[in-house]
Amino acid sequence: MPDTKLSGMGHQVPLEEQTRERSQHPYEGPEGARRARRIERPVAVVGASADRAKFGNKAVRAYTDEGYTVWPVNPRSGEIEGQSVYADVRDLPSLPFIASIYLHEDAAIEVLEALADMEREAGDSIAVVYLNPGADQPRVIARAEDLGLYAISTCSIRAIGRAPEEFGAEGA
Repeated sequence: MPDTKLSGMGHQVPLEEQTRERSQHPYEGPEGARRARRIERPVAVVGASADRAKFGNKAVRAYTDEGYTVWPVNPRSGEIEGQSVYADVRDLPSLPFIASIYLHEDAAIEVLEALADMEREAGDSIAVVYLNPGADQPRVIARAEDLGLYAISTCSIRAIGRAPEEFGAEGA
């Protein structure tokens, strides 16, 4: 992959993405148009929560803050951080670019199977499925591998260079 380097998380990323200052808008700079196309691709936060103390909520805020289109997924639906919630990943308008999973083992496996079905139907792949702490159980990891999903066991908030601690539980 030209003009890339290995990130601290072990991902190939554009050189400019590694050097962008946090205060710089993600669409600025000479490669802004190319980066905009990537960042506009949606992130499904599966297990999103309206509770600002939960990591499923912090992920919604972190990805939104970084300029990503975020699709919160929670069977209770409604609204999270001002965004409409999808009750199920199968309800998403299209295949997400990234899926970040905050679920217990059995529910995570069901979602992985649905995501794999969605990939087959779309004839495309999800760039990465993040199995966040709690969802990163050995059985879940094995199932993701069996399904051919590119899954990584890590905190998806840290994967974009942010920290969950930045997103406290206070206020709306």
